[in-house]
Amino acid sequence: MDAHHAAATLFQRMAVLAGIHLLKLQANVPDVVRRQAVLVGQMNRFGRLPHRRRSSIEHVPLMPLDVARQVNRLLDRDDVREFVRTCSPDLTERFSWVRNRELLAKDVLESLGRLLQTAKKAERAAAHPPRDYNSYCKMVSQLKKDLKSTFNKLEPELGR
Repeated sequence: MDAHHAAATLFQRMAVLAGIHLLKLQANVPDVVRRQAVLVGQMNRFGRLPHRRRSSIEHVPLMPLDVARQVNRLLDRDDVREFVRTCSPDLTERFSWVRNRELLAKDVLESLGRLLQTAKKAERAAAHPPRDYNSYCKMVSQLKKDLKSTFNKLEPELGR
């Protein structure tokens, strides 16, 4: 297998896995975070949230519960679970193999490495989501930003 094909396959797998884990994180918001989101929204609407606190919170719309249940049903399908199970374990080794071939541009390899870290971070966050609203919002915002940024850098090079 040539390094470019392996990198393109890795790119696709990592991007899909990161997206799946990000969806899991957004579909499985802890109840305590949902309650805090309601409180923050009420305090903000009634002007009871101090300006400094208001500006420090990155608001992320939470998935409605009925939508979250539908997303969870889709993510729990056998084909999705099988994809995650077969693709997840060897991503680091496959990335190392591609990196050690030294056939791809340095910026492509760096972006692939960032995408791998984003996928792993999304997996950890989905398994153990933050338990407070502000941390949850920051985590989701950062994962979305990182995934979009690395995807946009890699897609022209490896997305074909």
